Amino acid sequence: SAGYIVVSTIEELSSVVKQEKMILVSQTTLNIDFFHQCEAYLQENNFKISIFNTICDSTQNRQNELIKKINDGINKVVVIGGKNSGNTKRLAEISESRGIKTYLIENSDELNNNDFENKDQIFVTAGASTPSWIINNVISRLHYIKNTNGNFFIKILFLVHLMFDKLKIFPVMIGLLFLKCMEIISGSTFHSGFFIAIPLIFLCAELFYFLSDNIIIQFYKNEKIKHKKTVIAAGYLLCTLLYTVSIVLLFSHGEINFIIYLLIISFFCFAPSIPSFRKKVSHNSKKIFKLLFSSNFFKSFFYSSLLLAVIGFNNFSFFKASLFIIILIIFYFKNSIIELINYEGDLIFGNLTIFVMIGKMKSLKFMILLSVISVLIYPLIIINTEMHALLFEAVIIIYLFLMIFLYRIFYLYEFKFKLISDYTLLISTAAFIVLSSIA
Repeated sequence: SAGYIVVSTIEELSSVVKQEKMILVSQTTLNIDFFHQCEAYLQENNFKISIFNTICDSTQNRQNELIKKINDGINKVVVIGGKNSGNTKRLAEISESRGIKTYLIENSDELNNNDFENKDQIFVTAGASTPSWIINNVISRLHYIKNTNGNFFIKILFLVHLMFDKLKIFPVMIGLLFLKCMEIISGSTFHSGFFIAIPLIFLCAELFYFLSDNIIIQFYKNEKIKHKKTVIAAGYLLCTLLYTVSIVLLFSHGEINFIIYLLIISFFCFAPSIPSFRKKVSHNSKKIFKLLFSSNFFKSFFYSSLLLAVIGFNNFSFFKASLFIIILIIFYFKNSIIELINYEGDLIFGNLTIFVMIGKMKSLKFMILLSVISVLIYPLIIINTEMHALLFEAVIIIYLFLMIFLYRIFYLYEFKFKLISDYTLLISTAAFIVLSSIA
């Protein structure tokens, strides 16, 4: 009669008696090294046995990749996954058995700055079921440790960039530079109230959308965050203060019509971030409806219409309409890069993004369509501006290629790609201003 024997060591395997018909199979998460040792032992001792490598392809690929990296000279390994998971435990066993310092963690909070040095060659791997957003958090944390443990200049540079990102300084700079671009394009001279109010409104909008983000709300539910309700309330209070200061500044310069328009678009553009509104939209079965009422669309519409309102919507022209569409696409693409980075988190927490609603592939096709539209309407922009206005088209193309690149990779350092998207827009608008002043 058929039977089976379970072995976990070569010693146990050596006690197996030869049979006429035998097969070798394994647990799907078995250590690939041990499986090969069993296979070699049976063949060397002339067992008449059929061997079936039943280790999961994903598990086997990860183990093989880990072994290759160890042979290439890494000196530390970080394994991400459940500490009771056979999958992750096998990965840790492989590196530890080769004398590599190994850290088996479940999230980025378990990483200690003192465990790593700037010269370390670190390889990060994970169990097959570990979500990519957890892996990305670990990668980001390791980059933070590396940069803060580096030389003084790199540390300061990194911390300044981090501060700019966390304090939403980049949106303020982008708003200021874009406003200057609008002044050049319109041939007008804007008063100082606009140059203070518009960047503040950009900052207010970024903070509002940040605070209303489902992922951020879940983050502040973490028990380690003290006074979380107070922090969120203080954030909304700051938004209200910034918005009020902006309106007072505009009022002092007699911009009554602009204030009325600002209040109207603010109501319609901030509504999608209100939880009750978001819940109603999420239950609507029509994807096009969800797409139009996504936070990204409204934030992009808010920024672009605000900038065009500074020029003035009176005397409608195809030039103004085309300029509005181009700026809308630029901001939409920039925000979409962040959404693509946060795709898995948005999927889990139910954020309404284009990638969640229609999928990554269809979203990229939609982005390509928008790029084609921007190319087709660009002649209307060039007729009324200098040729260096093509810098804005270059931004769209760069953003498109960046999204295609992000689509093809699973794990990434999020902060780096956020910086790339911010600096692309900052450099292009600054270049437009400089070239215009030269011309």
